[in-house]
Amino acid sequence: MAYDFSNISVLIVEDNQPMVQVTRAILETFGIQKIHSASNGEAGFKKFNEDSYDFVIIDWMMKPMNGIELTEKIRTDTYSKNPYVPIILMTGFSEKKRVFKARDKGVTEFLVKPFTANDLYKRLVQIIERPRQFVKSQQDKHETDSLVAVLGIPVMQLKANGSMFGYPLITKISSLMIRFLETVDTLDNDIFDVIAGFLTSYNAVLIGNIRLDDATGAGDDLYNALEDACQRHLNKIKNSD
Repeated sequence: MAYDFSNISVLIVEDNQPMVQVTRAILETFGIQKIHSASNGEAGFKKFNEDSYDFVIIDWMMKPMNGIELTEKIRTDTYSKNPYVPIILMTGFSEKKRVFKARDKGVTEFLVKPFTANDLYKRLVQIIERPRQFVKSQQDKHETDSLVAVLGIPVMQLKANGSMFGYPLITKISSLMIRFLETVDTLDNDIFDVIAGFLTSYNAVLIGNIRLDDATGAGDDLYNALEDACQRHLNKIKNSD
């Protein structure tokens, strides 16, 4: 399936400028127009919070803040603008222990150097079609309980915007998420998994321009997967009563 990447934005965090130029050139061949860059982890986190990015490409070996440290900061820092943003880590290392360490910190996809345009394209498609969910742990019960109410407002706005701007799938997903949030009394990891699934689905719809009733059936498949996840949670609640 061919995807339209023309409306997405990318942040590259890499201290090697020739590598930045190569990565930027490859992204431009995909039709991506909004590409920003930063030369180290600290500058990258600052720039990340100054704009909205659909995904971030980060180099592992940087100073003073390396790619793993930046990933962890994006995922867990209070001031992170989007803890769930997909992150592609560029690295010369492919050992399993390094991969597992990076996964634990929240890396979405790996891109081993040197890489080709096809390698990078495959990572973008993987993010859209098989998103890996990263869920922040919540230690404070008050914060977790408040999250349901906080999510409800933007989801209702997304529902309205979907109708207004011709994205019926966004409207349909938002309606399902509102119904799901109404069933939540307390938050646990299973609920976070479902919520993260909704968030990554929004991302997939907008990046991939996925629509309902298209020839591929991708929109219907995406919605049905979310509906199944919600139903499994409801069944779990019923079985525990």
